[in-house]
Amino acid sequence: MQSSSLSSSRTPSFLTLTSSFLLLFLARSSVAQFNAPDCSLTWKWSFNSLGQNPCTIAAYLMGTCHGGAFTVPPLQPGNSYPGPSGIDNGDLCRCNTITYSLLSACDACQGENWTPWSEYSFNCTKVLPPST
Repeated sequence: MQSSSLSSSRTPSFLTLTSSFLLLFLARSSVAQFNAPDCSLTWKWSFNSLGQNPCTIAAYLMGTCHGGAFTVPPLQPGNSYPGPSGIDNGDLCRCNTITYSLLSACDACQGENWTPWSEYSFNCTKVLPPST
């Protein structure tokens, strides 16, 4: 019987998963198409070294799990990005704190409130832990 413990030595660490995720992201980002809204320049502190805002980074990250392309649509006033609800409930690309943080920053940089983690992750059947 296989152990399902998160502390198992065969379970990859959060750092290993994150590194692998980012390598996939970088490898695919050169050939895929991504769309994301603009952010207020007051949020420039949240842009990466390539000048990409959190919305764009989230689109690249999600694209690694969705055929190499992903769109983060601009928010309508009073809305925020919801968590998974339906066939994506087990999607580890959505059910993790990295994607949540990027989408929350994307909410905020468009002048909207973000969804609390407890609400965002409510329907997730699996969640990548913040650390192992």
